[in-house]
Amino acid sequence: MLKDHEILALRCYEGDVGSAGDPFWSDPKMYVTWNAILFDGIVTEQARTAEKRRLNPSFLEDDERFLDLNRALIDALRRMPKNGIRRAYRVERLADYRVMKEQGSLPSFISTSTGGFLNSYTDKKQLVLMEFEIMPETIYGELGVLLDSYAKQEEAEILLAPYQTVTIEEKPLPSHLAGIRDACGDEPAVYCHVRTGTVIRSGLNSVPEKVYDKEACRHVFAALNAERQPDSQDVQEYLAWKRYIQAQVLRMMQGEDNE
Repeated sequence: MLKDHEILALRCYEGDVGSAGDPFWSDPKMYVTWNAILFDGIVTEQARTAEKRRLNPSFLEDDERFLDLNRALIDALRRMPKNGIRRAYRVERLADYRVMKEQGSLPSFISTSTGGFLNSYTDKKQLVLMEFEIMPETIYGELGVLLDSYAKQEEAEILLAPYQTVTIEEKPLPSHLAGIRDACGDEPAVYCHVRTGTVIRSGLNSVPEKVYDKEACRHVFAALNAERQPDSQDVQEYLAWKRYIQAQVLRMMQGEDNE
C-alpha cells in the first residue's frame, strides 16, 4: 500500500493536480520541467521550449522539496508488483532519444503506454517510435495498478524510473506505422525496440558541492521560455545545479540515499 506522499508524487507526475495555489504543486505539466532537470546539458530544455512547453521556474526555488518529490516517486515505483516481461510503447522526440541512445540509459523518468503509440503526443517534432520490453528487474510502476483512482486511464501508463540501462535496436519503420506524423507533418525519424535493464552503478563518488547562483538559473529559464539563447555563464551555473540534483537522484536509485 502506498503512503500519502507517494500517492501525491504519482498524481503530480501524471498531472492530476489542483489549478490554484503554489505554482510548483499546481503545475499540470510538472513532468516537463521535472524531467528536463534530470537530463544532462540543456538540449532537452531547448527542444521542449521550441515546442511551446514552458519550464516552471518554481522548480529552482526549493531543492529539498524537489528532491523529496523524486524520492517519493521512486519509492512508489519500487512498490510495483512484478510478473514477467511487460511490453509498452512511447512516442519520443529525436533530441531526447539521441541522449538515451548515447548514454545507454534512461536520462529521466520515462512514460510509456501499454495501449500503443498515443496520438496525443504527436505534437512533438522529429518523432521516434519506441517499443519497450520492460524487464522484471527494472524499477517501474503501472499507474492504473498503483493508484486507486487514475485520472488518465486511456493512457494505460507504465512509468520507468531514471538512470537505468537500456539496449536499443533500430529497425525499419513497419508499414502500419507509416501514417504517424510529427508536428511538422513528417514521418517518424526512428523506429526502435528497447529492452530495459537495471540501475546504472556509476556516479556515487562524484557528488558535486551544492554551490550555484540561483539567479543565474532563473535567467536560463526566462531565456529558454522566451526561445532565446541564455547567457553562457548563466548556463554553467544552471548545469552545476543540475549535476547536484542528478547526483542525489542517482543515489536514490542506487539505494544509497539515507533520507
